[in-house]
Amino acid sequence: MDKEQLTKELLHSIVSQVISKLTPLVSPATSHTFLADENAPIRIKASTDCLLTLSPSWQDAPINHSYVYHHLKQVKTATHKILESHQQGNHSEVLQGVSTLRDMYLPPAPTIPQQPQEHRSPSLEVILPLFTQHLTKKLSGKPLSNKLGYLKPFTSHADLSTPITEIDHNYLEDCWYEMLTTDNKSHSTLKKRKTVLSDLFKFCLREDHITKNPMEYAELPLDGKKTPRTMFPDDIHQSIIQFCKSNLSNPCAWGVLIMSYSGMRNSEVSSCKILSRDNIPYFHIAEGKTDNAARRIPVHQTLIDLGIEEIFPTLTIESYSLTLYYSKVLRPTLNIPRKDTEGSLYNLYSLRHNFVTTLQTLPSASQSYVKVLVGHKDITSNYTHLSTSHLPDLQRIINQLK
Repeated sequence: MDKEQLTKELLHSIVSQVISKLTPLVSPATSHTFLADENAPIRIKASTDCLLTLSPSWQDAPINHSYVYHHLKQVKTATHKILESHQQGNHSEVLQGVSTLRDMYLPPAPTIPQQPQEHRSPSLEVILPLFTQHLTKKLSGKPLSNKLGYLKPFTSHADLSTPITEIDHNYLEDCWYEMLTTDNKSHSTLKKRKTVLSDLFKFCLREDHITKNPMEYAELPLDGKKTPRTMFPDDIHQSIIQFCKSNLSNPCAWGVLIMSYSGMRNSEVSSCKILSRDNIPYFHIAEGKTDNAARRIPVHQTLIDLGIEEIFPTLTIESYSLTLYYSKVLRPTLNIPRKDTEGSLYNLYSLRHNFVTTLQTLPSASQSYVKVLVGHKDITSNYTHLSTSHLPDLQRIINQLK
């Protein structure tokens, strides 16, 4: 190239390109031969999107072809030294050479102010051992084991990864009612369970893990009656689906839609994968609550149309986040009552009831198809619900759900 054709801008483009080619040499495993032949013509396609801002020293330099040509020769010489060091396996000289070249000809990277690290509240899983240690200082033997025993039903229904600051009265009530769906207990037993819960959150207050005690607002009945769960009425069910479709920037909205169109449990949504077989995308649940929980559920066409296949790899959905999303967003926003007129409980799990019950109404869905899709060995009296062992058949059934 004739030196009269050189300009500051072209030199800057060359330097930018050279450094972009040389920077990967910092990794000894890579190999580049850019400009390795001293006699090779310099061919660089200048493009505006790869040009970096000229440093102040270049901005102030006179437009002098000899001056520019001199610096181009310096860049070329430095480049060959770096390539020689790379070929000799001298990693430290490669790193130093590229760094020096960048400092000479490129402006310094803008300083990004350090953001303060977000303080994450400890989870229940962290708090419970601390609370146990606190109790052992005051109790021992049977009184201690009894106290911990009264706490266990709550911890078995709460998600232990839940940050302690995220537990409010709604969350406590959801866990309490979930507990009441599994056993009948006397007034005195439930009162003791409630007392140990109160002790837990008083401990959290004293240790500055929380600033408000959710037990002050929680309504936890002590009548001891088992509380059955039930499906949502169609209007509430559809309002949940439409609300979530309008709020897809929130990962939890995706999670609720997945539950609605697949019948998955909270924990299954947070751990499943999307795979494909015979051009049919499906949710793969490798394991779950029971041996039968491992299953494949074709992805509903509605989710495909919404872009689930593109967004799913970047989704992070925690089980506890879904519970909180229902308690703190869906229920108050959509005015969802806690129970139906017969006293049965509405909660996030109700979506699974809706899924199975709707399947039951489809003529093409046999009982065996339901068991495959839902992950049940037997469909119990708690459901009026329905599946197959072949993905195309399962897909046709799934896509009939509205």
